[in-house]
This record gives sequence, C-alpha cells and structure tokens, in this order.
Amino acid sequence: MHVRRTLGALVAALAVVVSMAGCGSSSGGGSGDAVAFTDKICGSFIPFLETASKPPNVSPSDPIAASKALSTYLGDAVTAVDKAITGLDGAGKSPVAGGDELVSKTKTALGQIRTAFGDAKATLDSAPNTKQAKASALSKAASTMSSLSKLPNPAADLATNTELNAAAEKAANCQKMKTIVK
Repeated sequence: MHVRRTLGALVAALAVVVSMAGCGSSSGGGSGDAVAFTDKICGSFIPFLETASKPPNVSPSDPIAASKALSTYLGDAVTAVDKAITGLDGAGKSPVAGGDELVSKTKTALGQIRTAFGDAKATLDSAPNTKQAKASALSKAASTMSSLSKLPNPAADLATNTELNAAAEKAANCQKMKTIVK
C-alpha cells in the first residue's frame, strides 16, 4: 500500500504551494502595500497548510480504519482549500505587477489540489465497508493524490519578481508558512 508514500508526496506538493504564495527568499525592500498584500496571500494558506501537513497515522493492516481516517482528513483538507481560495479572493488587487497573475495561477493549482482530494475522498467513501474493498480504494485514492507531486509550479516567474520576494521576507504570515512546511 502506498498511502504513506503518497502522503509524503502531498507534503512535497505543499512545498510547491508555499512557493506559489510568494514566500521565497530575496534581498531588498518590498513596499508596505506589497508586504500587506503578500501577507494576506500567505495568511490565506495557513489554515490549509496546518490541516494538510498533519495527515492521519494510518496502518495498512486495518484498511477500514485507514480509509475512515484518510476520508476525514481529506474532507478537512478540502474545506481548508476552499478557505484558502476565499482568502486569495479577499486579498484584493495586487499593488505589484505580476501579483494578480500569481494569485490566479495559485488558485488554479489549489483547484487541482481540491479536485484530487475530493476525488480521493469520494473513492474512499464509495467503497464497500470490507477490508478488500477499502484496501483497493486506498490504493486508488493514493494514486489520485500522487498526481499532486506533479503539479506545475505557477510561481516559476516569481524569481523575477523581486518586489514580491522582498515583501514575502517581511510578511509575518509568509514567515509562519515556512515553519509549517519544513
């Protein structure tokens, strides 16, 4: 069973999400407006990262319990993704050129994460409550979630946006994100 490995891939995908949020490293200034905007962006991710970075402790020897625990986790993570998307919407217009495009690409990636989590949860929930069926469902759910490790990084252009990078270094929520996903 690849559930543990897949959850590891999920955490790797979350590291991509952190970089999508503009929480890179840079030297330089970062205007007050850029710092406030970037802080809102990073802040929108914190509940999601706190939820997603704490996967359940599942045992392949009990696929029924593992399926139930993973389904609960995925449901909580879907709710947290929705909150992150709402937070991104609430950040407003970027005061920095390229910021709105970064938010748009990030929302697209979050939508893909939400879809993968939702599909995996639906797979687990729809399986008959037998060891064999739940073990099969866990394998299918793991396959669905492993696709997250292949998400393209919508922040590939971020390296060229020195103002957002500098703002992320000053934004408290961006610094907090770094401590959640290590």
